[in-house]
Amino acid sequence: MCILLPKIHNLLELVEGLRDGGLPVNEVMDYLRDLNSYYLVSRFPDAANGVLSEVYLGEDG
Repeated sequence: MCILLPKIHNLLELVEGLRDGGLPVNEVMDYLRDLNSYYLVSRFPDAANGVLSEVYLGEDG
């Protein structure tokens, strides 16, 4: 089986492509939601809508 996925950085969109291809992905969805939020912010810091240290540590650091 060959599943072609788009070249994107959003893990949730990638796993949806796997689901559409017939692979069972329900077991990992909760983990990917958590991981995706950290991954996207580390890859694209502007996605944090703030200074990264404030996002992760709170404004008091």
